[in-house]
Amino acid sequence: FLNVQPTSAIWDCGNFIACNENHVAVPWNSLGSVVVLRHDAYGKMPTMPAMLTGHEGAIIDLSFSPFDPNALYTASEDCTIKGWKLPEEGITTSDTKCMVTLKGHSKKVGILSWHPSANNVLASASPDSTINIWDVEMEAPQIKIKSRDQILSLNWNLDGSLINTTTKDKRLNVIDSRTGECVMGTEAHASSKTCRSVWAKRRNLIVTLGFNKQQHRQAMVWDTRNMDKALHTEEIDQQSSVMMPYYDEDTSMLYVAGKGDGSIKLFDLWQETTPIVYLNSHSAPNDPQKGLAMMPKKVLDVKECEVSRFYKLGNKQISHIKFNVPRKQGAIEFQTDIFPPTFASTPVNGAKEFFEGKNAAPNLLDLAGNFNGEKCTTAASEHVSHDSPIKAKPAAKVEEKKAEAPKSAEWDG
Repeated sequence: FLNVQPTSAIWDCGNFIACNENHVAVPWNSLGSVVVLRHDAYGKMPTMPAMLTGHEGAIIDLSFSPFDPNALYTASEDCTIKGWKLPEEGITTSDTKCMVTLKGHSKKVGILSWHPSANNVLASASPDSTINIWDVEMEAPQIKIKSRDQILSLNWNLDGSLINTTTKDKRLNVIDSRTGECVMGTEAHASSKTCRSVWAKRRNLIVTLGFNKQQHRQAMVWDTRNMDKALHTEEIDQQSSVMMPYYDEDTSMLYVAGKGDGSIKLFDLWQETTPIVYLNSHSAPNDPQKGLAMMPKKVLDVKECEVSRFYKLGNKQISHIKFNVPRKQGAIEFQTDIFPPTFASTPVNGAKEFFEGKNAAPNLLDLAGNFNGEKCTTAASEHVSHDSPIKAKPAAKVEEKKAEAPKSAEWDG
């Protein structure tokens, strides 16, 4: 996609691009607007493409629903979140009508994160140091969690019972998603520069990406069963750009992209003594990236052993980056080790069940159907989840409060 005019907003905690199996979306350099493109609509963009408008401030984060390929949600500096219903054929004319407007933050909304298995459950975070958890069909947050400092990243665990945050006070916290109680926390990176994180759900590990005292970039791996100290600290390089993490649950590969530079570094989360190992890198120093978006596994070419594909947002264009595993037998035999059952796009629960305390791991999709030219089958996860004993109270404000720290970790609030 050429002649792209992405937003000029500055925000280290978002990626400025999102995609799913049907569309790719980018906040535009027109106040409060987002352009949504079908994958086959590549080429030179018109100066004034069809776009969705309605926000009164710049859009700084956006995300497609994992269970509805035609639902897009945008977060803005105007303190609101808007939900948009996209036509199957894509956006052909500009529109200002959204499905819903969510209001619950007092400052700009900069982080959106979907529950992994419950439909219509969305978490949002803002510099007002608040996490709101929404049933997006309602116009008020069902749960409000107050943090001690600004939230820089937010992720769910496998069954949605917990969320993790990194905050401006250099802490990594694990929080009950319904009560808001901080059940475990620790000091993370030494620098106060933006620290982001990703939860490796199947491995139950958290990876944080930040800076040490010398302002060198580093990755730290944390076992959520014991956060006394990091399992491992990997020194990355001396670049100054904030790192954006993308984790592949199926291959345990972590992609780390520099925001504002052209590098993507690949790491493997091993189940060995050293839990994170550097593999390789992709570098395009003359084409810095504003953000990346990872394509769903079900659209990848399994016969070419394509294990990941990204949309890269540059200053004037959107391009593809593909990562393939070179295997001679890939076109003849389905490679089950690099294509295990992936998270499916069918929910296990609805929002009502989540707020009543139901926890569940995502359904699984068998990609062998793509190899054989058949429909992929969906099955329930074998992961055993336990329901939360305390039901969430709709629209109840829950303050993050000091709890008795587990023996396995220190937490000073």
